[in-house]
Amino acid sequence: MDVSIERKNDLQEPTRLLNANYVLLWQGQFVSRAGSELFSIAMMLWVKEVTESSSILGILMMLASIPAVFSSALGGVFADRFSRKKIIVTSDAISGLLMFSLGTLMFMYPTHVRVILLGMFIVVTLNGIVSSFFIPAVTASIPSIVPREMIERANSLRQASFRVAGFIGTAIGGFLYKAIGAPMIVLINGLTYWISAISESFIKIPDVQRSQREDSGTLLAKIKQDLKEGFEFMWHFPGLRGLFLASAILNFFTMPIMVLLPFYVLDFLKIGEEWVGLLLLALGVGSLMGSIFAGIFRFRGKRRAVVLILAMLVQGLTPIALGLFIVPSLAVIFACLSGMMGGFIFVNIISILQQVIATEMRGRVFGLLNTFSASIAPLGMGVGGIVGDLTGKNIPLVFIACGTIIIFIILMVAMRRSFRQFLAFDQPKTPESMNG
Repeated sequence: MDVSIERKNDLQEPTRLLNANYVLLWQGQFVSRAGSELFSIAMMLWVKEVTESSSILGILMMLASIPAVFSSALGGVFADRFSRKKIIVTSDAISGLLMFSLGTLMFMYPTHVRVILLGMFIVVTLNGIVSSFFIPAVTASIPSIVPREMIERANSLRQASFRVAGFIGTAIGGFLYKAIGAPMIVLINGLTYWISAISESFIKIPDVQRSQREDSGTLLAKIKQDLKEGFEFMWHFPGLRGLFLASAILNFFTMPIMVLLPFYVLDFLKIGEEWVGLLLLALGVGSLMGSIFAGIFRFRGKRRAVVLILAMLVQGLTPIALGLFIVPSLAVIFACLSGMMGGFIFVNIISILQQVIATEMRGRVFGLLNTFSASIAPLGMGVGGIVGDLTGKNIPLVFIACGTIIIFIILMVAMRRSFRQFLAFDQPKTPESMNG
């Protein structure tokens, strides 16, 4: 299929980072992110309160992530083929409706735990599907609404704002859970999604226009072809394949830590449930700091590769530290350090990808990245919850084991020359992205 992509001529190239389109997208996502964090805290605390089962919590979180495995790649294709703005606005509107439905169910049947759990399973699964279309569309749009030379700063600001919104949500999540209960928090989350959709409806995202011979064939055949092209690009791009495979494996061993966090706080640190939110707050504050550092200290070439690998290793050490030093104040420090490394790594990796991938391929490649990174994460959530029960809730042992395996995987991937070269990529002086 011969397809050339060009920018629509009715919109000018952006010249400022904080232009109207970027700000509208930013503020909408800021509000919805805060609501989502509130929902996550409420969900974890409610499930623990009514079931006392890490397995059920792990399965619930697993169901929220499974859709990304099967639909993220398709979501990426849609982001390259259809209006990214419409995908973004529609996704937030649907997510808001789902949350309002769940909140209403919890108000109507407060004592029917099984009914609420079933509704929660359905809603988080459907919301996961919606997110798998939303995320590639947003990520692929960023380079189109900010100046090319400011992509790293745009990602840094966006990630930093996510973390600010996130730790606002996590900081007050535990307190709000006690004050107003889970049903009201779910309704608030639905409202934040709708506020986000309204803000995003005013954005002007320059769609990519296909000057093409879109030959005959059904839409399904064209989607299959798009998926094939995205996979071939990813598989043959030096270093990209290693990044995708490592992301999937690392996510598997990171998920048990998140699933078992409430049990670690309440059963080992022996502190109140509001500390679940405070530890997540520390994680968010650290990620905010890391995101800001990534925008200020922009390493290049081999130096960036070395710094990123070191950051990955430090992040792998934090769950080991949590397992060895069971002290609330130290747990906050380790969570903050983990978030700092994660935020710094994320901004750099996303910025590299946005620069090396041509605009007509971005949606597909980011969709595939979500698919790979989330491919076994749901299994990690489910297994993490089950292992927590099988070990008699020996959470520190699970944390230490996961951290050790994470460090081993990072060292194995870092030994690959193609991976180090990918991390050392420098934006060429020409405005064109690499297209493989």
